[in-house]
Amino acid sequence: IYNIKGQKVKILSPSLCHPELVEGRGTNNFYSVIWNGKDDNSKDVSSGIYLIKIEIKTNRKTDTFLRKCVLIK
Repeated sequence: IYNIKGQKVKILSPSLCHPELVEGRGTNNFYSVIWNGKDDNSKDVSSGIYLIKIEIKTNRKTDTFLRKCVLIK
């Protein structure tokens, strides 16, 4: 997770991912992660816009996605 200035705020470990079955999406696995609004030093971050970089690695390739989110406290 990065702040709007592009500074790294938090790295979420793949071990935090929770598999979910989503109705109507077939047999594919979907995962969710809940960010508690803290940085890597366990300090609260301020409300604002954050960017989430998602990397999905498979045997053949790595796909990277960037999503914008708003943290409201």
